[in-house]
Amino acid sequence: MARPKRNNAEYFTHDADMRNDVKIKALRRKFKHTGYAIWCFLLEVFTDSDFFEIEWNEINIELFSADFDISPEELSDIVDYCVKIELLTLSSEGKLYSKNQKRRFELLISKREKDRRIITEKK
Repeated sequence: MARPKRNNAEYFTHDADMRNDVKIKALRRKFKHTGYAIWCFLLEVFTDSDFFEIEWNEINIELFSADFDISPEELSDIVDYCVKIELLTLSSEGKLYSKNQKRRFELLISKREKDRRIITEKK
């Protein structure tokens, strides 16, 4: 039986100087350690999600705020700010993601697709 097709990853690289990015500094200034923690939590969630994005709706805001141990309002405020400073993108379809993170995973997804084609051609 074939392996299920995966559109996510098991881990992501965390740059040692991520805290010094000007946008991350702005996030930290505005929301302190909580903002930085939520940013890291969201990167983990995206990594584990199909196509590195999540549905951004009322139910998920409730679920993620419970998981992250903050209020839904605080989570929304942090995410809204991340969208404002372009750390995150909220699509017109209601998908939330990090463009930079998706870009970093392009090679992984391309390699998987290439490997699938090679296996299919061998059959």
